[in-house]
This record gives sequence, C-alpha cells and structure tokens, in this order.
Amino acid sequence: MPAPAGSRLNAMTIDVEDYFHVSVFDGVLPRSSWDSMESRVVANTERLLDLFDEHAVRGTFFVLGWVAERFPDLVRSIGARGHELASHGYAHRLVYEQTPEIFRDDVRRAKGLIEDISGHRVKGYRAPSFSVTARSLWALDVLLEEGHRYDASIFPIRHDRYGIPDAPRWPHPMTLDENRADLERHARDFAARSGFTYTVLDPSDRGVIGCVYIYPDTKGTDEAAVNSWVRATRAASDAALREVVSAWLSEAWPFERISYAGAAD
Repeated sequence: MPAPAGSRLNAMTIDVEDYFHVSVFDGVLPRSSWDSMESRVVANTERLLDLFDEHAVRGTFFVLGWVAERFPDLVRSIGARGHELASHGYAHRLVYEQTPEIFRDDVRRAKGLIEDISGHRVKGYRAPSFSVTARSLWALDVLLEEGHRYDASIFPIRHDRYGIPDAPRWPHPMTLDENRADLERHARDFAARSGFTYTVLDPSDRGVIGCVYIYPDTKGTDEAAVNSWVRATRAASDAALREVVSAWLSEAWPFERISYAGAAD
C-alpha cells in the first residue's frame, strides 16, 4: 500500500537465527551443541511473516546459513511470500575473529545454500553482531568478490562489540577514494595473475553494461570463482550476460569447474 504523503520510507530487516546463536553465548554454548538445543526459529519467523502479511509489509530477511541448511522450507516460505532473502553468514562467527580465507568460505557457503534452496539470487549480507568494523573492513572486498551487492553490517555507534561511530547513517555508494582503491586492487590481482576483471561494453554505443570477475583457485586446482554485475539501467541484460559469460568460460578457459555466484537465478 502506498505511503502517506510526506512520510518517510523505512527498511524492515530481520535476522533469521535462533536464540542460541547470539554472540553473547560464544564460549558458553559450543557450536557442536546447537543441534541438541530446542529450536524456535521456524515458529517465530512464521509468526512474523503472518504479521507482515496482515499489514502489507515487505522486508529483507538475513538468513543464517546454519538455519537455511536445517530448515529449507522456511527459506522457501520467506521468498514465496514476497520478501528479500539475504545472507547472515553460515556459522554466526564475528567477522574480526576470522581470517579473510575463513570468512570467504563462510559467506560463500551461506550464499550458495540460500540460493540453491530458494532459487533467488542473494545480493545482501549482514555480519553477525554487526561485526564489520574498522578492523575488518577487508570483509567488504571479500563480499564483493563473492557476488554480494550490498552490506548492512556497519552500525554508526560506539559499542564494545561493534560500530563505526563516524559511518554515514544512510545507504551510501563507494567514495571516490574507495573506488580508486578497488581499481588498484584489481590491477594488482591482474599483475599477479590471481584475478581478472573485465568491463562489459555495449557494442552499439560503448556504454558500460557491467563487469565480470574471474578468480582462479589459488590451490592449484582447475576451478574458478566467477561473478558479474550489471548497472541498474541495464538490469534486463543480467541473465543474457551470465549466459554469454558461462559459454565463453566453457569454450575459451581451461577450467574443469566454474562456480558462478548467483547461479541459482
């Protein structure tokens, strides 16, 4: 239903996790005990879904991968009822207590699970306990490389566990300096032959359609991680780009296995 004139549009977001997942229980409840705990996440989330239906509210549900793996019907229900499915990571570990490699495995696993179950592409991510802070900003690069299009983890407050006090309160794109740093990182990857970035141009007017990122496995296997994006004005080209890139990779690149982010579309 349309918002009244002069009102402010707000975003409704839900973290889909159980009561025993919260970070305050780290060190008290080992993850090996989670399966033995009484779960309440399905009943509680279904209750919220019913309330949202009643009041014509749509939101973003950041689903923990551990929950998605055990309750796939809940994931499907969220998507079927018109809400956005996003990722809350897999194991609910604080970002700044992980290495970039462990973090990458965690978010890749969660994103893949949610996409495979729902058939919807996962674009958003929220860290457990908002743990993207000044000491874990490297996580934003990993998220981008793994196919996420936005992050909702940075809280503009002072807190003993999370927060960047001077962060903007509102959604914001990369700054010029952040964009420059990102380009420099891709240039270093190319020089080291560890990553390859391609700009996709429209042959009719040379306008930018989007980008493709190819990251061969660093462990010596014949695998590669691939993701791509298109500009909002070129959204209709997303499926076609993915199809063309997939065919090109199969025909022209020596990879036996290609992991294309968002392949569940």
